[in-house]
Amino acid sequence: MDAKKAEATPKVREQTARMIHLLGNLFRWNIKTRGLFVELRQEIEYAGAFIELELMRYADAFEVKTEVPQKLMQLGVPKFILQPLVENAIKHGQMGVIEGGLITIEARLEAESQLVIAVSDNGRGMDEETLRRIEARLDDPGAETEDSYSIGLSNVHQRLRILFGAPYGMSIESEPRV
Repeated sequence: MDAKKAEATPKVREQTARMIHLLGNLFRWNIKTRGLFVELRQEIEYAGAFIELELMRYADAFEVKTEVPQKLMQLGVPKFILQPLVENAIKHGQMGVIEGGLITIEARLEAESQLVIAVSDNGRGMDEETLRRIEARLDDPGAETEDSYSIGLSNVHQRLRILFGAPYGMSIESEPRV
């Protein structure tokens, strides 16, 4: 075995062990959390473990900023709503980004004490036609489209509508970036 391989082996082992640990945490979190709602803090922690795995996978091509006031961290949110949004921002928003990618997770209270959670990225964006197809799929998850990446978004949108009613759900804003 040459010196380079011998040097890389402990690092690879350490990274593999870390990945297994993170996956174990994700599985345990799925099993131990009961009910439909968790604290926003817990949802961010769950998404954080997923993000850490993806950072290993994409060799730190992007960073994630979380801008959530501490006073909102104990608010209840539907379980598993953040991770699909972050996954979409990583897999589609950061597609082709080799370095300098940025994903931002924000939360704020708006009028009538409505919690708004926003996930944004500095990726390539979408054209109007793609955005229109994804928005149509939000309300009709069974719609035939070639956009496989809207399944997680549709799931989150539909769950929000079931839990809180038709005025609530997701909205998507995007424009192509050069």
